[in-house]
Amino acid sequence: MQEQEITDIGEKIVQVLKTIFDPEIPVDIYELGLIYDVMVNDQKEAKILMTLTSPNCPVAETLPKEVENKIEELEEIDNAEVEITFDPTWTQDMMSEEAKLELGFLLILGIENIFFSTKNSKPRNKNVKKAMDAIVNRVANSKLKTIDLEDFYPEGKRVVFDIKPWLFQGLILKEKDFRAAMETYDWTTLTNSYMALTCSSDAIIPSWAYLLIATKAAPHAKKIIVGDLNMLETAIFQEVIHQFPVEDYRDTPVIIKGCSNKPIPESAYTQLITRLSPLVNSLSFGEACSTVPLFKKKKS
Repeated sequence: MQEQEITDIGEKIVQVLKTIFDPEIPVDIYELGLIYDVMVNDQKEAKILMTLTSPNCPVAETLPKEVENKIEELEEIDNAEVEITFDPTWTQDMMSEEAKLELGFLLILGIENIFFSTKNSKPRNKNVKKAMDAIVNRVANSKLKTIDLEDFYPEGKRVVFDIKPWLFQGLILKEKDFRAAMETYDWTTLTNSYMALTCSSDAIIPSWAYLLIATKAAPHAKKIIVGDLNMLETAIFQEVIHQFPVEDYRDTPVIIKGCSNKPIPESAYTQLITRLSPLVNSLSFGEACSTVPLFKKKKS
């Protein structure tokens, strides 16, 4: 079998693979990166080395058989055999650029080389290189932008300032004692911090008490609220999102990265999406385990 024949058969096999879909993901198995290798020999036999998105994939038994059956429908192939491997384990990086754009994934170029070879010859990758060059060009020209709110997380110590120790028996606020405690407190320890005022007891605290503390802490702390840490982070990010440069993302596909290692409040994501939606072409939310399309502008 001549090299050109091998290449032609290989292209036909790829076209067949592009008609087969993982039922859990609306992308064909070729673009999904499930195909690791394709080999064709002179006896009109094809062997496909492929993987699954997970060892627990619900089509672990039926998908390989579907691949074999459809490839055997080609006139040039008498017998097709599929071998399943999980070495290497499938990751999102193995998806083609087209698949990532379709699902809204972050473009991390990870195209799997598919070699078409005779049984005893070395892999021929000339056509694969051309395909990779085309992918690289499309990646370079892509407008896809990623937003990681961790990059906008304001630095500074978070402080929960509990006034319970300044109360009589932890329950009663005596104004004279309260003011005296404030005068002896070292407010410079709050320099460049974000401060949440609270009382861990069930005491009834007059509003002026928190206001009085705020007047002492204001020259040192970056921000002061009444509440807990979650409320503090929410208040901090309200300002962050208000100042976010949304115009930089106009008319582009955007992916908002999830799975933050910092305490980004959920409300920050919803506020950001609210500001971005009128401007961007599409929005997706990405986590380590999956990326979910959220919004796509309708074509006019």
